Amino acid sequence: FMVKVHGKQSKRLTLRRKYNVQKKCREGKRKKAKISRKIKKMGIVKIAKREPALPNLFPYKKQVIDDMQQKEREFEEKKREAKLLRRKAKKELAKQQLDKKEGKEGEGDAENYVDEIQSKIVRWGEDSKKEGVEEVKVKKVVPKAKSVKSCRRDVKSIIEEGDVILEVLDARDPMG
Repeated sequence: FMVKVHGKQSKRLTLRRKYNVQKKCREGKRKKAKISRKIKKMGIVKIAKREPALPNLFPYKKQVIDDMQQKEREFEEKKREAKLLRRKAKKELAKQQLDKKEGKEGEGDAENYVDEIQSKIVRWGEDSKKEGVEEVKVKKVVPKAKSVKSCRRDVKSIIEEGDVILEVLDARDPMG
């Protein structure tokens, strides 16, 4: 008699088994998510992960642990500072939006605008130096009064002193 030699058995899963396995995985993930939602709702905090263990015979164990703790403290401090900066920026933005809604324009708005324009001119001058364009003269303009006449006077003096004048046309309101 001849003995039958069987080859390796196929690793192929039947589709029925494959889909059952996928279903069990989905159910397990759903259950895990449900439990984590309950824990979060109850306010239970997860236990922090342990730091990598160093053997007691490691010669510089104390130094390594101290360095790790120092880095952790620095990271937490940076995190706290970033959080405070975000809060401050958020408060300032809310305050500015509130001022805009109320229609308030403080005295500093004109000065800030002038300073912003002058800083842009200085930056343009620095860029032009790199390209080989001649130096740009910047004269500080200080707003003196809020009247329309004084504003016109300032604009005229700036136009007279300027070498290049740009006229901006708004396509939405060409007459404005």
